[in-house]
Amino acid sequence: NMALKDGGYPLKRAAIKVPDQKLDAFIAANPELKLDAATIRGGEKASVPAEQAIADKLLTKDEAAGATEVTVYNIPGGGAFAMFADPAAINWPMTIGILFILVLFVT
Repeated sequence: NMALKDGGYPLKRAAIKVPDQKLDAFIAANPELKLDAATIRGGEKASVPAEQAIADKLLTKDEAAGATEVTVYNIPGGGAFAMFADPAAINWPMTIGILFILVLFVT
């Protein structure tokens, strides 16, 4: 997906929630994000019950290891890719023209 983004496709990454137990592995797996563990740990975080983290599939029961609460960090731009059209780049007259022709063919 990074190759598509670098190739000019309008891809944006959503935010992702990462538990403290998996933060170092997430940073190592995503070097293109240029994340710093100390900065993330000092930033926005939330404590959620371990059962909720397991239900949200952030952790497995083994990874929770009997903990009652889990610290979860919100990392903007680290989640799944989504493609968004740039409204300024859409050729509206051509789009309306094609839709008009399609309506003529259908009727």
